[in-house]
Amino acid sequence: MPTSIPPAAKSAFAPESTVGTIVAAHPALARFFEHLGIDYCCGGKQPLADACAVRGLDVFTTIALLESAAAALDQIPTEVNAAGMTLIQLADHIQQTHHLYTKTELPRLVTLADRVAASHGERDPRLLEVASTVRTLTQEMLYHMEKEEAVLFPLIRRGESEGLPTGPASVIAAPIRAMEAEHDDAGRALA
Repeated sequence: MPTSIPPAAKSAFAPESTVGTIVAAHPALARFFEHLGIDYCCGGKQPLADACAVRGLDVFTTIALLESAAAALDQIPTEVNAAGMTLIQLADHIQQTHHLYTKTELPRLVTLADRVAASHGERDPRLLEVASTVRTLTQEMLYHMEKEEAVLFPLIRRGESEGLPTGPASVIAAPIRAMEAEHDDAGRALA
């Protein structure tokens, strides 16, 4: 198996790049490596060529797939004009984009944090605390999103469709303040 990219095929990814370095520079590619069964955490110091060899993968095919995945990820729009949305559109966007993503990713983060804590927590007990914080934050976030979807968003949809006031003295003001307080609590937990 060749160990360097032919000159005609310049790439942002190289066989000698470590898997951990690639994921650090392109975090969204972590899923790609998970799908291939390549460990980017504990095995992150391994060169891509070696990681591919262990899995029986051609390194240049893997690089081409990495480039394709990175290009596809770059095409995903990351900005929306929230100020130009109605409250209903904003609630729908939050639920369909952010909540859906968060509900998928938080359990995955718990698994990863627990795995790192189990592997390295004995050497660095802070990792046990990180795993515990991630589990607690996940529980709180899932409960928070459930409340937004069951209480706040239906109030917003009803209020806007019926032309009810949406300002500081409206029926949605108190639930919004409660949700904002929980957002602040989550921010402190992350910090």
